[in-house]
Amino acid sequence: MKRREKESIAAAEAGDMDEIYFRIKSFTDAGNELERDYWIKKAAQFGDPESALHAIRYMHLPQAEYDKYCLTAFEKGSADAVPYATEIYWRRNNWQMALALEERMAKERPHYAIRVAERYLIEGAPWYDSTLAMKMLKSGAENGDSSCIQLLQSIADPTTRPLAMWALKNEVLQVEDEQGWILGRRFSYSPPVTENTAPNFYGDYWLTDLYGKNIINRRTASIIPIRSDVLLVSNGEKEFFITGKNFQQSEEYDQIELRRDAPMRVRRQHLWGFANTDGRALSEMKYLFASPFENGISAVWDGSLCFRINTNGESIGEKKEMKLEERNSGLAVKDFPEIKVQTLRTNFINGFRFVGISTDLFPKSCPFGVIDKKGKWIVKPDYILGFYDEGISSYSISKDNQFYNCSLDGKLTPRKSLYER
Repeated sequence: MKRREKESIAAAEAGDMDEIYFRIKSFTDAGNELERDYWIKKAAQFGDPESALHAIRYMHLPQAEYDKYCLTAFEKGSADAVPYATEIYWRRNNWQMALALEERMAKERPHYAIRVAERYLIEGAPWYDSTLAMKMLKSGAENGDSSCIQLLQSIADPTTRPLAMWALKNEVLQVEDEQGWILGRRFSYSPPVTENTAPNFYGDYWLTDLYGKNIINRRTASIIPIRSDVLLVSNGEKEFFITGKNFQQSEEYDQIELRRDAPMRVRRQHLWGFANTDGRALSEMKYLFASPFENGISAVWDGSLCFRINTNGESIGEKKEMKLEERNSGLAVKDFPEIKVQTLRTNFINGFRFVGISTDLFPKSCPFGVIDKKGKWIVKPDYILGFYDEGISSYSISKDNQFYNCSLDGKLTPRKSLYER
């Protein structure tokens, strides 16, 4: 038996695919992932395209090995390997081969056509060719891609021609007509630093009305229409509203909840407020917790009292102090199930437990405090948690730019900064 096993291993190592497949199946059935992956990579080394695809999809590989398996599957004719091979050719700055493969993908998958057309309209790129861009649009339309069909129809229709010509003039093909706004993204080209690095494609979002007037060019992360006269804009660091056809900008927030059917929660640092769907502030930034509006009601906590408000920001019902109670699902706020409790330590230590009041949109910066076994707040939850300092067995917390050590028995002592004791 041992002799047969040795012969099987020797044959598999020498490239006998039947023996390799046998070993892959055997180790798969046995749940031995380490040995299974070894023989999958061995099959890929001997040119098996399916094994090569499995390796690049599911294994952590060095770049050289990843590229080798990608090209192995591609050269063996695997259609699924084409996108991976395209990525490699872009990275190696072989744009002729990369574009040829993208055109091949566009023939098989028509929705790729508009992507290839975009490539040909990237300003400053050595392959810029508006004629080939139009050719790709027509090819995508002939193969049934709705985006290509819509853009070509827009060019032919006198009523939509201004928009289509604006899009082509500004080299913007991903154009959407939402809520009466026209949005697009214009891509630019930055040459590679070395012959082994890919060219860099970057883009600015553009904004215009239906006839190409009032164009705004912003380096932003996103522009989202809320309604016909309100946009939610993110620049990657801050978020704000643009309202009205005169493009008035609202005050900036750290986070805005995207909703079109009810007031939106807005956050600045760890405090929450609300804004109407027209972008106007509905309340001050004064809540440590705010739940999303459901049936016109939101539960809030101002650090002292819990209560509910309506969509006009008016308090309704009784205001109560926050009281915690144990349930099967864990800690909960009595009479206010909308307010979520996050337990930092599941067990009591020295009779105390760290808990936080967690808003779903930003759970990592929720206000933390310390309770005893009766649910009484020993340290009220209006501190922001930093990290656990193992050297002194305490948590680093802060409030109003003042830093403290909070020991496991709930005692506070000043700290120089977040990182200096």
